[in-house]
Amino acid sequence: MSLFRWVIIVLAVAPFSSCASNLEDSQSQWERGNEYFFAPLERAYLELKEEKEPEKALALLSAFQPAVYISESTPLPLDFYQDVVPRMVYRDRRTENGHWQPLTPELLEQHRDSWFIDIRYLEEPRHLSDTTVAYGRVFYDSLSLKEDEAPEDIIVLKYNFVFPYSGLPADLPGLRGLVRFMGSTEKWHWLDIHGAITIVLDSQRNPLAVNLSQHNHQRTYLVGRQVAYSPPSVSVTFSQSSHEPYPSQAEGEGRWEPAIATAESFPFLLTNRSPSWTDAYDYVPGSDEVRRLQYSVLHLPIEDPLYSAKISLGPELKLVGMIFHRSRSSPPGMNYSTRPDLLPYHRAIPFWYMNNPDPQLLTLLESSLSFGADFEDLLSFNHRRLQEDWSQLKEALTFGQ
Repeated sequence: MSLFRWVIIVLAVAPFSSCASNLEDSQSQWERGNEYFFAPLERAYLELKEEKEPEKALALLSAFQPAVYISESTPLPLDFYQDVVPRMVYRDRRTENGHWQPLTPELLEQHRDSWFIDIRYLEEPRHLSDTTVAYGRVFYDSLSLKEDEAPEDIIVLKYNFVFPYSGLPADLPGLRGLVRFMGSTEKWHWLDIHGAITIVLDSQRNPLAVNLSQHNHQRTYLVGRQVAYSPPSVSVTFSQSSHEPYPSQAEGEGRWEPAIATAESFPFLLTNRSPSWTDAYDYVPGSDEVRRLQYSVLHLPIEDPLYSAKISLGPELKLVGMIFHRSRSSPPGMNYSTRPDLLPYHRAIPFWYMNNPDPQLLTLLESSLSFGADFEDLLSFNHRRLQEDWSQLKEALTFGQ
């Protein structure tokens, strides 16, 4: 997954310290990344209205828990504090010949912002806990569903899984031979935690939309239009190797979904035409190739390091075993997977509603998705399209009753 770094967050998908030649450079790069990415996202999350009472949150998360499918070859998601942390050791790189010490949940909390910490595994994490879990959160916001009407209250249910490792997309036409020389395409980096499934409920607590985090972008789908709804929730299938969430197919064979390396390749994602040498394809297994994941939902405090840690939550791997590359570092906490100015859900949900590759959208994409560009016009366009499609869908459902 991480080879597919979206350029607007290239400064922060991994800790900066490891690629620097000395501690002074490490600290300088860390401070720059914190200023432009980590700290703004940290503030943005604190400004969200989040359900902090576990009982209320779990009641909602369990009521609309998505049906999740994985292939037989995909490893079971892990319990981070039961399956992963007990296998971690850490050291302080500021200390000459620093000794490796066991990493406990308390120490991880203490060092979640410590740029000078290295983490290793004593052994490869694997599923040893009694149950498979997802980590759930509940947010409240409002979203305009009709252009001339006041915003409607929405409830946002977010589910994250902890896969032990992340692979690259199953088909890499332009990079296949090169990447296999550089490292394992099935274990490109340790821990895969950012592939979130986000379900949006309307004011009547009916599923309205699903937002899926795929590689380093997201996609929003209307329930009943681009993603099927089978009460009480929706069905999602994770791709092979890269472990990205996609809408499930009711039946039939697997399918290939375009996967992109940079924001400039977004037109390829929508049209499946003219791929660049870095573009690829995820394989989403069909109904006869998957198993349904049996899992429970856990609710952690909002400040938990699994969400908020700015350090890599695992070891780093190297290209050809010796060259540092950000894409082979373990990810930071689950919070750090989007732009700060796109975090409020009344912006994120409509912004990522890109499902019709019409010429106007493709033109806006060319001018809006480069690093530092203003994407307000793209947000407005996608929001209007979501409102139009939602109105048509609602009319069709009303007519069919």
